[in-house]
Amino acid sequence: MFEQTTNTSYKPAEYSEEYLNFGNPEEYLKVRKGKLVLGSFRRWFEMRAIYKCLENLPDIHSVCDIPCGAGTLFPCWRKKGYRVVGADLSDRMIGAAGNMLKHLNLEGRAIQCNAFTLKNCLKEDEVDLIASVRFFYYFKKDKRIELLQTMGELSRKYLLVQYKTRETRKGRINLKRLGSNTQRCSMEEIREELRVAHLDCIKILAAAPAGSDRVFVTAANRK
Repeated sequence: MFEQTTNTSYKPAEYSEEYLNFGNPEEYLKVRKGKLVLGSFRRWFEMRAIYKCLENLPDIHSVCDIPCGAGTLFPCWRKKGYRVVGADLSDRMIGAAGNMLKHLNLEGRAIQCNAFTLKNCLKEDEVDLIASVRFFYYFKKDKRIELLQTMGELSRKYLLVQYKTRETRKGRINLKRLGSNTQRCSMEEIREELRVAHLDCIKILAAAPAGSDRVFVTAANRK
């Protein structure tokens, strides 16, 4: 029902400066869970935002989740009834994602892949939706647009991506932090990046009603 593909020639150091790579599933899951109560609320709001983004998008039967990590969003895709292609740069993450596919009895596959060269791993029009959560805001504008263009060319219908914005209280506070390694955009800048990538913005939705600088962005390609 599922398959797992790992590129044995993968060398993490090649991407250490330009491509943030979480290689340890156990440590990553600890970070994602956060503090018990607060972490649970954040995950609940995140999942609710994803469902709200997808609720009025018709005829989605398959999704490419990149980077999928250990498969933390797979329960969401199972609830929506999607076939899943989980893609990640880390071979250890792909191993964990493959186990999650099996555990959830999900139809699909787990593949090791660089998001910028996704076309080498994913067939054009193989999936209706490409979802990229907690990833885009590590890159500068030109790289974000490159990702949008690549994913837009491969998705049959839609993209669901996550940005960080400076137009919330937390966004303004975090923008002042020294050493921040994330990029924050205005809503208008997000819409402009979609336009340059030949995508139509459908919705921009906060990941949580307060206390977050993350937003989910849904867009349709122009095929």
